[in-house]
Amino acid sequence: MSRELTPEERANKLLSSIAKIIGLGNEEKDILRRLEYYRNAETLAREALHLNPNSAKAHWRLADIILGITGNEFRLDEGLEEITYHLDESERLALEYKEVAEERRRIYLHYLMEGAKDALKISGKKNNCLAKKYSETALRANGETAEAHYLVALAEYKISGEKQARFINFHLWKAEKLDSSYKEKTKELRIKLRKNDQ
Repeated sequence: MSRELTPEERANKLLSSIAKIIGLGNEEKDILRRLEYYRNAETLAREALHLNPNSAKAHWRLADIILGITGNEFRLDEGLEEITYHLDESERLALEYKEVAEERRRIYLHYLMEGAKDALKISGKKNNCLAKKYSETALRANGETAEAHYLVALAEYKISGEKQARFINFHLWKAEKLDSSYKEKTKELRIKLRKNDQ
């Protein structure tokens, strides 16, 4: 007679199957089918966390899956709190997750910045608003990111012109303060602001 698995053992079995599911999803070219795999993996990760709330691996895996889902659905700004929570928990529960959690934070920030830059390349208020949302989310994730401050200012300028000059100038100043290499870019945007103000 075989013994019943403990909740921790059942959680570990689920986590093993998640890796395979994500692998299949990553190979999928069709975005909707890829998301199906990710959602299935998300359900299993949540179940694993329910079985073992102290599993650092389950917390890390869930953060990674949410990053994949929100990135593929172009709604990265909606995942910040949950991704951050699960990465923090994985680090708190097991020191060996510190490095991979930091890597995921860097990847998340990178995706937000790239998403903002891509949105700014396409004209239209909707894309400029998306760029602003992504860069503001990046600032909430890491307020010491010069690029995010600059992108918030640029997006706001494209949305409202000089109407929000004080807001724009604050973020330009902050970008320069954090990274002096932004001085040329911020100078260009300030010149545009002054021209529009006349």
